[in-house]
Amino acid sequence: MIENKKSKGINKRKIVLIGFILLSTFIFLYKYNVKTSYFGVIEVKDLKQVNNEYIVTVEGDFGEKKSVFDQDDYFRIVEDEETREGNITEIWNRLSENKSFHVVLNSYDNRNQFKLEKIYID
Repeated sequence: MIENKKSKGINKRKIVLIGFILLSTFIFLYKYNVKTSYFGVIEVKDLKQVNNEYIVTVEGDFGEKKSVFDQDDYFRIVEDEETREGNITEIWNRLSENKSFHVVLNSYDNRNQFKLEKIYID
């Protein structure tokens, strides 16, 4: 009978261990994905195109961040007070280094990345 008790699949130690692993994973993902929503003016610092990837480096109040876009990354483009969904290929020719734009973006605090939500083209 004693052997049967020890051979049970789940005991308190395993439950505590699984709980600790899940809690640690959740805390790590939460801390790693901390982001700040930003509305304001950014300055384009660097533009590169490699195959079908568009690499954009911007600077704003949040510091300098870099992001990689492809043709499947959509965001809102506001032009002449009209809003439309678009991707980086539609505005690539209008972007230039040292040019400023009004944007809404998410800046990740623990990563050197941003996610563009909306850009205002004048």
